[in-house]
Amino acid sequence: MGLFSRSAPGATLAALIEARRPIEALYEPWVQGERIDPEMLRRLHAKATIAAHAFYVDSIPIYRKLADELGLTECDDAGMIVAEMSSSDHLFKSYPQEWIDRRDFAALTDWLGTIASDRPAPVLDGVETVDQWIEAVGRAGWRLNYSSGTSGHLSFIPREALTDAALMKFTVRQWTQMAGRTPLPLGQFDGYFMIFAGGQQMISAQGYMLSRECARAEFMYPEPSSADLTRLAVKGASTDEEEQALAAFRARTGGNMDAHCTRILDGMIASAKAGRPILLYAPPFQLLDLCQRMEARGERIAPQALGAVLTGGGWKSFENQRISREDLLAFAEDRLGFGPHQMHEGYGQSECNAHFNRCAHGRFHATPLAMPMVLDANLDIMAGGGLGRYGFSDPFITAFPGFVITGDETELVDETCPCGLSGIAIVGEIRRAKDQEIKGCGGVMAATRA
Repeated sequence: MGLFSRSAPGATLAALIEARRPIEALYEPWVQGERIDPEMLRRLHAKATIAAHAFYVDSIPIYRKLADELGLTECDDAGMIVAEMSSSDHLFKSYPQEWIDRRDFAALTDWLGTIASDRPAPVLDGVETVDQWIEAVGRAGWRLNYSSGTSGHLSFIPREALTDAALMKFTVRQWTQMAGRTPLPLGQFDGYFMIFAGGQQMISAQGYMLSRECARAEFMYPEPSSADLTRLAVKGASTDEEEQALAAFRARTGGNMDAHCTRILDGMIASAKAGRPILLYAPPFQLLDLCQRMEARGERIAPQALGAVLTGGGWKSFENQRISREDLLAFAEDRLGFGPHQMHEGYGQSECNAHFNRCAHGRFHATPLAMPMVLDANLDIMAGGGLGRYGFSDPFITAFPGFVITGDETELVDETCPCGLSGIAIVGEIRRAKDQEIKGCGGVMAATRA
């Protein structure tokens, strides 16, 4: 069954789709390195923000409730909309954990219907686990990605056909072109993915999507990610049954790391010897682990004319050691044969359809598709940029409210970069804001090794 799609868009959705067209038209020229007029882009986003607001008021119950309370159900001030109607990423886990503990998937479904632009109606007969619930919601037309922080409280991000199509289109295009660099002929690559083989955890879902573009693909963990096991791995087991399931999960994942990494490294060596270009998709700590294992083996992969490392996330290893970006990339060049120009780093959130890539000058460049912002300690938008809490407005999100305040702290600049790309960019290190739980692939993957 396909994802939910309205057979005939209503007036507010049709207006939003129309308002997005000129923004989407700027994407390809921007990827090719053309300068985009920032004032024109702001005007286009302001129009799209007003259209998105009208659609969200029409279709998303929790958004309509807030707009009613603030007297903003009808508003044509884009700045006020973003300032007043943005929600924190807590929205996606704003349900009691007890519902999962007592397997109350009817309550979870009702909650999902309050944050989504339509009311998913999955058949819940026989649904006993989170993974089964995600599958049931999928059969009802909604893709339900998830992510987890260190608490084990899962965030659920719903996507219908329009939002999912935008995510897939722009993510693959962004990885292929990597912000103005030479395009990657993904169909020629042997891909090695240091993640689970699919599932709805965001990093694995996107990696699996990318793997389908490659000639061959090998995964570190040859099984889909599991929301139930992810939650157990992070928060711990509370029953004998959960303890057994968690022990088995860790035994075949983190407990079998030597075999998994040997298989990946042997495959990469074989690909290099056969003259097939290598694509390695790995969070920084996994990249470091592979380099250390190659060093322990006393082996190196010779430099390849065509190759790519796709990475992103934190620069902290599992042993609470820090390694600089420069040292890690030099290590990867020495042991895995990837030159600096072949190493690509991305930044994004599970809740956003637009992902930013780091250029050779160390900046994560925002695509024209989303409008980034930073907020001060009072969560007021800092009009001139600077260092603060990171947020964004993304008009290509129609499944849930696309005005989001994340738990990250970043510094934004708005200028032409020496690399040639123009517009808003993130400079410096990206950190979690104070009192925000650590979130993302690092903590989850670490838990498989505990």
